[in-house]
Amino acid sequence: MSQSENEITPISSTITLPNLPANLFLLDPSNRNLISIGHRRFKFLNDFGPPLLLAVLMLVPVLMVMEGIGALTGDFKLARSSHIGQGEITHRRSTTAGGGSQATTYFVAYRFSTGEFGVSYSNEQVVDKTVYRRLVEGTQVNVKYVFDDPQISRLTDSNIDNTLQDMGSTVGWLGLIGTLITGGFAIMQLKRFRDEYRLRHLGRLLIGHVNHCYGNLKVGSRSFAANDYGSVLHGKYIIELYYRFRTPDNHEIRRREVRRRNDLLGAVLPGPDTPIAVLYLDIRHYKVL
Repeated sequence: MSQSENEITPISSTITLPNLPANLFLLDPSNRNLISIGHRRFKFLNDFGPPLLLAVLMLVPVLMVMEGIGALTGDFKLARSSHIGQGEITHRRSTTAGGGSQATTYFVAYRFSTGEFGVSYSNEQVVDKTVYRRLVEGTQVNVKYVFDDPQISRLTDSNIDNTLQDMGSTVGWLGLIGTLITGGFAIMQLKRFRDEYRLRHLGRLLIGHVNHCYGNLKVGSRSFAANDYGSVLHGKYIIELYYRFRTPDNHEIRRREVRRRNDLLGAVLPGPDTPIAVLYLDIRHYKVL
């Protein structure tokens, strides 16, 4: 470790634009605006645009899940039920969609009784083409239903294929799981936006220093050097910045940051003790500019 690294860095303090060191190194040049307090003020599109867009994108799957909750609940109740009623097919219908490669969906409607005198219930179900052709009007069928809510029912004859009905339920469950996963991601992103907002608007600008900075060129297998082959170099120039700074309560923090900086290819990287800017809110929320 060099002598400069062993020296105790003076306590960092809030800095203003006129007091910035002339040789200040920015890890990400796009953060230059964050140095100026004026550029960190409230901007609706920058501060709330991404969260609002995320909320709108989340609204669609949430509405779909809310729409399908009733069906999913009914499937769960049917799976636990053992009640069978006698019924018959009342009518059939089919719908076609899909343009050139048309897809046809088949439906059969049925009416059944649970044993209560003079009481019957009706429902409609998606079936495959084979079942649709066989279940003509008047065909006697067995119907599985929920005892407490006979409106929830399904054809249950052994020769009736409920694959399409089960697929619809599977899609609903997958949609629910997907929404939960997406919701978790959305919560994480909203937390990140909140932390970024607080850091930008409440953070203090501190001065830190470079310990070491290394560069590493990662070149693709089909890339060529312009000097040797007359073609532009394609690749990523990655820098590793090891830095240190002191918090307002005199706690020293040493960390490492990695950035893609193709603009620094061939340039002299910052040496030890080169000043850097750190936007600091607390020990867990800070950002090297």
